[in-house]
Amino acid sequence: MHPDVQFEVQEFDTLNEVNRLEVGTLDLSLSITNNIDRQKLNFVNFKTTDILFYTSVHNKLAEKSVIPISLLEGEPLILLNENSYQYQAVMELFQKNHLKPNIIHRSNQLNTIRKFIQDGLASSLLIGELLECDDSMITIPFEASPTVYIGIMWKKGMHLSALMSNFIEFVKTTRFFT
Repeated sequence: MHPDVQFEVQEFDTLNEVNRLEVGTLDLSLSITNNIDRQKLNFVNFKTTDILFYTSVHNKLAEKSVIPISLLEGEPLILLNENSYQYQAVMELFQKNHLKPNIIHRSNQLNTIRKFIQDGLASSLLIGELLECDDSMITIPFEASPTVYIGIMWKKGMHLSALMSNFIEFVKTTRFFT
C-alpha cells in the first residue's frame, strides 16, 4: 500500500453499499452487481457465480446432487438479511414458484449462519464463495440459481484516480478473486 492512500474496508449488505455509493459516502464497492441502477452507477464485473444450497451432512437433502426449489418448501432456512441481493433473489424464486419459504432466522453474520447449518437447525442459500464448508456441512447446486455477477461499482460521473483504476485492474486480474 502507498503511505499517502487511505484504504478502509467495511462490510455492508448490497443495498446499503449501493445507497452509500449513490450519496457519495463510499468511493468503490466490491459487491454483487445484479440489479444495480445503470443510470447511477458504473461497474466492472470480474466474476460470475451461483447460489448454492448449504446444509448439514445429516440433512435428508444432503444426498441429492441438485436441489430443486420445490424440495425447499418447509425446509428450515437461515438467510442473509433482507437488504442483501441474495435474500431478494431467493425470495423472488420462491414467489415465482408459488412457494412459501420457512425462514427461521435472518443474519448478516456468517458464523451464525454456519452454526445453524452445522447444528442441523437450518439450511441456507448463499453464493458459493461466501461460506467455506467443513466436515459437518456440504453445498449442493441449486437448480433455479440465477447467475450472480460480482464486480466493483462506483458512482457514475465520479472521477477515478489512477490509484482507483489500478485497484480495479488488480481486482480483475488477481487469482484471489477468481
